[in-house]
Amino acid sequence: MRNKPLLIYLLFVLTGFYGCSDFKMPELRQENKPSGFIDKKWKDGETYRIFYIGENTKHVELNTNFMSNEGRNSELHGTDWYKDSDSTVYNWYISKEIRAFDTDNSNTKLRIDTTQIVGGADAYFVSDSTSRLGGYYDYHYYNAYPVAIVNTSKDTIGIPAHYISSVPLVMEALTENNEWKAIQTLAELRLDSTAYSSRRILLPPKNILVSAAYIYQGEYRTKLRICLVYRQTRIYSQEFEGNIKRTQFLRGSYDDKPSQNQDADY
Repeated sequence: MRNKPLLIYLLFVLTGFYGCSDFKMPELRQENKPSGFIDKKWKDGETYRIFYIGENTKHVELNTNFMSNEGRNSELHGTDWYKDSDSTVYNWYISKEIRAFDTDNSNTKLRIDTTQIVGGADAYFVSDSTSRLGGYYDYHYYNAYPVAIVNTSKDTIGIPAHYISSVPLVMEALTENNEWKAIQTLAELRLDSTAYSSRRILLPPKNILVSAAYIYQGEYRTKLRICLVYRQTRIYSQEFEGNIKRTQFLRGSYDDKPSQNQDADY
C-alpha cells in the first residue's frame, strides 16, 4: 500500500495531543524563586494555585496572581472568548448555569514534571493599618514540581475551582502495604456558597492549566502521584519518587478537613 506511511503519520498527528502521549511541559519561567522546602504546621487544605492557563507554548511565564484582580489582563477579564467544536461560546471562568463539558478521564490528563523546580506559593497575611481590609496577603515560595491539567479533547471543559484561584488536587503516596493514600487535605471548594456558585475554570481545546505541587522532605521514600478530585471522578498523574513523613498519612483526606491529627508537623 503506497500511502501506508502517510496514513500512519496522519494517525499519529490526529491522536498525538488528544491522547496526551507526547505531552511535554513547557519551559517555565517565574519571577519569584523558591527558598527551600516547605516545613510547617498543618493548615486547612493544600492550595494548588493557578499560575497559568493557555496554550502549550515552548516557554510559559508563571504568575502567582494569574487569576486575581491584580493579575487579570484584558484576556482574563471577560473580553476574550473561546469556541469549542460545536461553536458554543464560553468565557474563561463561568458559573454552573453555563454549560461546559465536565472534566473526566476521557477529556483530561494530569501530568507532573520532576525535571523542573518552581516556587509553590504559600499565602500568609500581613497586617497593615493603612489598608482598608487591615492588611494584605503575601507569599512564601517553596520548592515544587509543576503540575499541568491538559485538555486532550476537541471541546472546552470545565475544571472545578476553589475561589477561582486554585484547583482541587491532592497528593497521594504509596504505603508500605502497597495502598495509595492521600497525604494532603483537599482545599475547600465552596460548592455550597452562593458567592462562588460552583465556579469552574474553562480550559479550551489543546490548552493547559499549570499549578505546582510541593516537594516534601522526610524519612519515608516512596512513590507519589497527584489526584484531581471532582465529585466521583479521580484523574491521576504519572507516578514519581519522593520523600515524606509518615505522619502525613494521618492527615490526608479527600475533603476539606484533616482526617486525624491536624497539629502534627510536616
